[in-house]
Amino acid sequence: MRRVLAGSDIAAVASSFIACALLERVTSFQASPDNPWLVLPLALVAWTFLAGITAMYHVDDRRIDCSSSEEMFPVAQLVALWIWIVLGADALLTPNGAPTVTAAITLGLVAAPMILLFRAASRRWAYRRSWYRQSALIVGTHVDCERVRRTLARHPEYAVAIAGELHPTASSDPDSSVPSLIDFMADHEVDRVIFASNYEGLDERTGALRFLAERGVKVDLVPGDSDAFRHDAELHHIEGLPLLTLPNTNRARSAEAIKRFVDLGAASVGLVLLSPVFLVSAAAIKLGSRGPVLFRQTRVGKGGEPFEVLKFRTMVADAEERKAGLDQMNTRTDGMFKISDDPRITGAGNSLRKYSLDELPQLINVLRGEMSLVGPRPLIPEESVLVSAHFRARFDVRPGITGPWQVLGRSDIPFDDMVKLDYTYVINWTLVEDLKLMARTVGAMGGGRGAY
Repeated sequence: MRRVLAGSDIAAVASSFIACALLERVTSFQASPDNPWLVLPLALVAWTFLAGITAMYHVDDRRIDCSSSEEMFPVAQLVALWIWIVLGADALLTPNGAPTVTAAITLGLVAAPMILLFRAASRRWAYRRSWYRQSALIVGTHVDCERVRRTLARHPEYAVAIAGELHPTASSDPDSSVPSLIDFMADHEVDRVIFASNYEGLDERTGALRFLAERGVKVDLVPGDSDAFRHDAELHHIEGLPLLTLPNTNRARSAEAIKRFVDLGAASVGLVLLSPVFLVSAAAIKLGSRGPVLFRQTRVGKGGEPFEVLKFRTMVADAEERKAGLDQMNTRTDGMFKISDDPRITGAGNSLRKYSLDELPQLINVLRGEMSLVGPRPLIPEESVLVSAHFRARFDVRPGITGPWQVLGRSDIPFDDMVKLDYTYVINWTLVEDLKLMARTVGAMGGGRGAY
């Protein structure tokens, strides 16, 4: 995979130079270095070197869920440094030459998305190759193992095949789990081991980790206190003693103001740019069935206050009246009402739902201050009463048009897992995470996963 990513980056950098050279031909400003074809070999070497020393080719070694959205900011930072190396070399090759701001900005704006797109395409290709697939062993209680298995099953793009499970019991022998690991791995080829539960004894876990590390097996640890775990937790050492420090969940008022500013700006621009989509969708709905264009439904918002969510109507006008007769077709047993191939969905509504275009009118809810671009899924009152204990922190923020539930699987995710996902979003919120989720939303809309 490291070689695939390196080849992908080389192709992306070369394509960026070609695109800038073509752009320069049809515009009146400098969009590329003065000597692009002389600088290109150095640019390729410089990028490969920088990406190598910053471990950009080892992302798939470090984590299961590799995606271009996670690489947006590392790639942007690396491109900023790489550009000045390239333009500095161009200045040395050009008599009396000097880097131009126009060329730097243009090359950066072209190269960064090009590299991300090529990497995304390379990963999509690699996911289907047998050499990319990993065999994993899950260790923990039955309940915890099942949660991990269920999560991985919803994401075939991770290419993780479960080879088996081990359920160690508490024991006074500190190395009691190692023999079972040895026995299992003697009969199975395992690439990684996922510890879904905490061990009763630290020595027991340490023995298992040491055994795996010596054999080059990747290890993933699910913390037992995962509900309170933060993505920005900091690992450090004091005299060899590892400490994991969790920051508090308090958000500065300035952060909330920035989030609201981004919501207002993006929603306003989105309504203008997407107006043709609104017109086409409205026409398709009116021509396909009788009834209003917009569907209005009460949802629970910030502070538990109800509001009226706006969506394009995707069902027949009397869908709510027909719901009572379809209880036997409900595919969910967790308090949510979902029907696969719902007979109430119209022809136009099916297409709108598949690509999440029915959610676009919620941009109006964002302008009203009832919703945010990114946030927890807005629940209907019947669902909101099922949320209890600390998970009700989801109501401390505005619900979102998109969020972790919408990005990671929508209706494929059980209600309890959705509540945990949204709680994790609330306690981990940052503007950077919002931008990553918005980037992943594009891919989720194209894939149509869980859209019914």
